[in-house]
Amino acid sequence: MLCLLRLCRESPLLLLINYFKKHLLMHLTKLLTGFLLLSILSSCEKDIIPSDGLMTGIDRGLRATACSEFAYADSIFYLNNKSTKYIVKPTTTLAGAYGAKPYGLVIDPATGAINISASETGLTYTVFYVKAGTTDTCTRNITIAGIDFANSLYDLSQNDTLAIPTFKGVAPAMVGTNNLSFDVVNGMTNSTTLQSQGISINPRTGSVNLKKTLSSGVLGVKPANGASATVRLYYKINDASQGALNHIDLRFTYYSKVSDVPASLLKKVGVTTTQSSAGARSAADGGGAKPRPPEIVIVG
Repeated sequence: MLCLLRLCRESPLLLLINYFKKHLLMHLTKLLTGFLLLSILSSCEKDIIPSDGLMTGIDRGLRATACSEFAYADSIFYLNNKSTKYIVKPTTTLAGAYGAKPYGLVIDPATGAINISASETGLTYTVFYVKAGTTDTCTRNITIAGIDFANSLYDLSQNDTLAIPTFKGVAPAMVGTNNLSFDVVNGMTNSTTLQSQGISINPRTGSVNLKKTLSSGVLGVKPANGASATVRLYYKINDASQGALNHIDLRFTYYSKVSDVPASLLKKVGVTTTQSSAGARSAADGGGAKPRPPEIVIVG
């Protein structure tokens, strides 16, 4: 009955107009939705691939051509005992621009060739590639095996006395007293052990006893605020490097109180005014800044 009344009140022409208005609105909505999705997908082409270098979902379809060929033979590389330079090239020759972060990886910006022999070891790098004629950025993670020490502040009053190395690209099975040799200078000219310089280091684990190091006078009998020393630690790991002589520089700096440490240095070692200073640790990368030498700040 209601329908009949409606037909009586509305002319056929008016009903026809309303019908087209309703369906026209539906079609316009679908068109606008499709255009919006297309715009979003197109903008994704210029995004940077996640730092692990993997492509999933939309990334895979949009970047398959630009990035699938960008790769190295492995993701972990080791020093070797050869006298010639150890150069690693991309598996496919690709025209474009290359780079890496953090600083420390020696890479040819035109070819992507990496000089393992001249690069800082014990670090993981994000290597990026931009294909010629595009703005798409492809990334791969590359680790050069070795040890590292985090930028850190050690408060001796909190019994925070050991600086312990971390191992990058080194299999856990290799991290044992039979596979590691630290403070090795045999056969080297004009080199002395860290122990002879007053650095109390365990020759099998690489751990540095900071309390004993400070007591040795390496930073002065009565060290002043800001007293520092930079030393080079030589070591060998019986892993795929076959015991090649490796090294890392370390910088030790002393302050009597946390409040004496400059704000810029506190930031570098990951300490804020709202964070406990004891055992403070931070990543070495720092957004691409030069990660070496690691800052070992002793307070106490």
